[in-house]
Amino acid sequence: MFRQTLRLGTRMRHSPKFLGTSQMVEQFPSIAARKYSNHPSSSFNNDGGPKVRHFLFVGLVGTMLFVLVVNKINEQDPKTSLAKKKNTYSEQEWESYVAGLKRKKQRFDSSSNKEFYAVPFANKNPKQIENLKRKVSKSSSQEDVGVVDINELIAKQMNNSESAYGLLLKTTLVENDPSSQSCTYSFNWNLAKGIFSKLVCDELTRMINESPQLDRFLLLNFPNNLPEAIKFEQDVANITELIVFNEEQKEDVVVKYFDTVDKVSISK
Repeated sequence: MFRQTLRLGTRMRHSPKFLGTSQMVEQFPSIAARKYSNHPSSSFNNDGGPKVRHFLFVGLVGTMLFVLVVNKINEQDPKTSLAKKKNTYSEQEWESYVAGLKRKKQRFDSSSNKEFYAVPFANKNPKQIENLKRKVSKSSSQEDVGVVDINELIAKQMNNSESAYGLLLKTTLVENDPSSQSCTYSFNWNLAKGIFSKLVCDELTRMINESPQLDRFLLLNFPNNLPEAIKFEQDVANITELIVFNEEQKEDVVVKYFDTVDKVSISK
């Protein structure tokens, strides 16, 4: 029985079907061996494609360049004035700043021979104002002194239905505090810088046209903020002197602005 089985196995190994199957196995190597002969990670790392760190690097460099460009533009922007950077200046900085102002055309430049005295805390001080008129006047009659009160100008504009600024002032008004020692009106940020300087300039022009002998002016409750102080000197005229009535008022930012160039005086 065993011999018959052995002969049968021998005949099967040498049969055509068995030989064909054996040869096919030899011709086709292991699929698994071929599939994993190369590592996928090696192929990915060597394909030269972009990596996440490349995007991060490009983004970081781009952000740095953008910040540098923006800072450079801000440094060269004429709107970025000294007022936006600080409130105190050395004498050299002030002279440089004033020289820049003089290059611009002011409504009343030095050739007009007019003087402008700012009194930012004039409200509730009528007696002091009369004393100031006598102090700055060159005439016993004080006919050469004009008085402009920003509180009165604002009220006049708001009460005038035909005013070009009345509606704007009304819509941006935040508060009117009659007890304030300075400008009683406060407005929100929508109000354009320089509008009060324009109101003062228009009133000065009107007064001079009507009374040519005026060459000294008291600007009451003005400048009402630092941007207006700078805008006035840019477009209208240089402040000759800023007058306060006590030491406490010298802590105001507008007063400090002029105090650095020795333009502030105290009137008792």
